Amino acid sequence: MLLGALVAHWIIERQRLRAFVLEFGPLPSDPRGLALEVAGRLFERPHLHDDPPYLIRALAPLGATPSALIEIGGCCSGKSRLYIHCLSQLGIRAHQMALYHRAGHAQHCLVEALLPDGPLIADPHYGIYYTDPVGRPIGLDALQSGVAPALVPLPRSDRTAYPASDYYDFAYSLTKTMNWTKSPYRRAVYRLLTRALRGGVDRLRLPVALEWPQALLCAVISGMVIAMHIVASLLL
Repeated sequence: MLLGALVAHWIIERQRLRAFVLEFGPLPSDPRGLALEVAGRLFERPHLHDDPPYLIRALAPLGATPSALIEIGGCCSGKSRLYIHCLSQLGIRAHQMALYHRAGHAQHCLVEALLPDGPLIADPHYGIYYTDPVGRPIGLDALQSGVAPALVPLPRSDRTAYPASDYYDFAYSLTKTMNWTKSPYRRAVYRLLTRALRGGVDRLRLPVALEWPQALLCAVISGMVIAMHIVASLLL
């Protein structure tokens, strides 16, 4: 019954998201212009220090729903999640990226969209997108290889840099597709995956389905039920 309720909630959320995207009205026909315009629209929306939790505070690690982000706003991770969902509605695949501080910990979240003419790294929270030093598209692989990005304002933004603070002292070559330093559990999983995938974990682009808290909670509940059945079968 609980899983059914989560599925029903997910369907409602998808309808709300679809309506939100339709409110944008006419968008550019070319994918890059469209992706940039949507990022600029989200830049104009409210900025928060933390994302609104899913259902209860204890489930905050699952992330916020599109409805909550649309109605209340969000921090960099929430804005990135909403951007990914919007692009998915428009037929564009995208995923989150985590910028790491020079001290080695994850510090900021943005998005890489995979477009027909090359990748697009956009930061809807700060109103900028990335190119290489001569203005060509740049993606995760280039950042990890050491290419220093140029920062360009999104539509509806005049920002060309992050705030002047040590907080934004990013080591772009350390960029990954997830914040692996958020908790001891994540750090342990990262060490295991690094060995198993021989470093490929840093380029593991997560599917958009995992940006839905309902899907994550369903996975957690299903895993717990399976584990309980396994334990019960061993004890009988």
